[in-house]
Amino acid sequence: MPDLFYVNNENGKCVPLPDWSHFFINLGHVLTTAGSQNKRIVAGLAVPARAYAACLAAAGAVMGKASIPVSGAASEEEHFNNLCKLEYGTPLNYIKGNRKKKAIFVDFTTFNGEPRIRIQTGSEEGGSLTELLNKKMAFAVSVSGESDIKLPKLQAGHKIVHRKAFLDNLMPGVDSCRFALSSRLDVVITGPVNLIRREVIDTILAVKLSRGKFAKGTFQDLLRIRRFLFEGKAYRTDVYPVSGSRQPENGCTSPSIAVFDGALAFLKWREMWSGSHWIVLLDRTGPNFWDGAEVLNQDYIKNRTLKNPELDLPPVPAGIEMILYEVARR
Repeated sequence: MPDLFYVNNENGKCVPLPDWSHFFINLGHVLTTAGSQNKRIVAGLAVPARAYAACLAAAGAVMGKASIPVSGAASEEEHFNNLCKLEYGTPLNYIKGNRKKKAIFVDFTTFNGEPRIRIQTGSEEGGSLTELLNKKMAFAVSVSGESDIKLPKLQAGHKIVHRKAFLDNLMPGVDSCRFALSSRLDVVITGPVNLIRREVIDTILAVKLSRGKFAKGTFQDLLRIRRFLFEGKAYRTDVYPVSGSRQPENGCTSPSIAVFDGALAFLKWREMWSGSHWIVLLDRTGPNFWDGAEVLNQDYIKNRTLKNPELDLPPVPAGIEMILYEVARR
């Protein structure tokens, strides 16, 4: 996993994240592949302060999930064959470079002895621009959810990832365009929404490139928290406030990991995410710390007959206490 830096607001220099931050990133990352179909893991941590712990753990979880191949995904061959069966004029989405374009399906043909599909990206007024795509290239084409589209004369397309170099170097091997276009609820954070918003949007992060250069981005570029995105944008994470009487809208969906940012979040919403791994962050300076610690300890005692999980984690940082145990999924 590449080392992360943050930009010092006072001098603009890129500074390595402190050692303790890597522990939370690793914790989130490791939990994405831990547990089993019937067992989930609870990581309860007493921390000196809550700042950034939830964001870092969520970042590790999103990176971990992004690196896992999607089961049941169509191969290039299967995807190409499905496209070949489309009717003329079927609306399509076409990813070219870091741009998303509108297109329609034209036909199936052969070029230089190789099977190809033909798609149209320009209107008749613009010359009916078409492209021939082989099986590998056609993987960038998908059927649009629109019933009908109007092609422009000449389209540049919409930029997909605004800080592509940051994501590409942070998650090598992950297609950042597909990552930014597909929704999946990997992580839910329950906690102080306004504080989390400032952490994920205002904090500038960086990944080191060659020759001392850096690619900059934010937690939000990676986490893609739905609450902080425009409607319709693809998300990977969501955040819910501690206050309020309504249950989260996604209560029926179990994310891979639920992060409770503070004792109040844990005490109020823990039953909502009983099918997910838990990361419980109890701020020693926060309200209801002892109440949260007592409930967590009782849950640990109730489940201590189960085998304690063995996770490949770095040493717990000084000043932080952690309990780790398995519970049955519900």
